[in-house]
Order: sequence, then C-alpha cells, then structure tokens
Amino acid sequence: MAKDGNEKTTDGAKAKKGGKGKLVIGLVLVIAIGGGAFLFLGKGKESEAAELPPCPFPQGTTTTIAPPTDCELPPPPDEGPVAQLDAVTMSLADGGLARVAVALRLGASVNAEEFEAEHEGAKALDITVDVLSSKTAAQLAPGAPRDEAKEELSSKVVEAYTKGSGPKAVREVLEVYFTEFVLQHG
Repeated sequence: MAKDGNEKTTDGAKAKKGGKGKLVIGLVLVIAIGGGAFLFLGKGKESEAAELPPCPFPQGTTTTIAPPTDCELPPPPDEGPVAQLDAVTMSLADGGLARVAVALRLGASVNAEEFEAEHEGAKALDITVDVLSSKTAAQLAPGAPRDEAKEELSSKVVEAYTKGSGPKAVREVLEVYFTEFVLQHG
C-alpha cells in the first residue's frame, strides 16, 4: 500500500504539475489576448480633446503669474535653420575691443541658402555692432552682464526682421546666438 500510496502521490504530483503548466499557459494566453485587444482597440479610437479657450497671456510675454492650465497656448513659432554670420571686430565704449560672431535662428518659412546668398545677415551684423560697441568691456563680461547685452541685441534683431504686426506678424529671425565672443580690455 505504501507503494500504491507513493504511486498515488507521484500520480497526484504529475497531475498537479500538468495542471500548473496548463494554468500558466492559460494565463499567458489571456494576458496576450487582452493586451493585444487593448492595444488594437485603444489605438483605433483616439479621444478628441475639447477645444480650450485662448490663454489671456500671449506667447512671448513675461509675467510673474502663470497662465491658467485650462486654456490653449498658441503654438511656438516654427523654427527653421540657423544662419552663421561672419565674425566682426569692434571698438567698445571704454576703448577695449570685441570680436563677436553671431548666428541667427531663422523662421521655418525662411530659406537659409537665399538668406545667406542675398546677404540678409548684414542688417543683423549692423545691429550687433551698434548695440555692442556702445557697451564697455565690463558690460560684456561673461555671466549676467553679457546675457543682458545678448537679450537687448536679440530683441532688436528680431524686431528688425519682423514683417507686419499683431498676430499676423512674420518673424524671419527668432533668436540670436553668440558663436564667438572675445574681449580685450582697453
């Protein structure tokens, strides 16, 4: 009987083993089918977002109050290529020298090759010399002073390359980058 008992246990263990294997296979199939159905049905029906009212703060304005989260922000202007301009050397207001090269982030509607071929960057270089040559070496020192000068330069260049006004304004230049900046104190 012990033999029969052992056989029963062995047969029972075999039965249990076979049952566990079938259970695992069954669970894997259920998960696979459920996941496939979820992905298939989930991608088929895209939820339509309700239209949100426009935000009270136009993009590009600086405020200390964050716009509400239940409004639609206008899309950022489309960024285009970057046009690298030649470096210029200029005298500073305190007798020092500066050698500066700038690059312009163009709008998506601007053809960079035409922009460079027609020497459209000359206006930006002229503004660069006007703005930076009126500064002293201390006003162009790395860090906050240089950042302030760059912000002033960028706003003047962007303004000069903006056609029209209001919401239909077309910005040909979106931003100015310093790609080279060397100072020699006077």
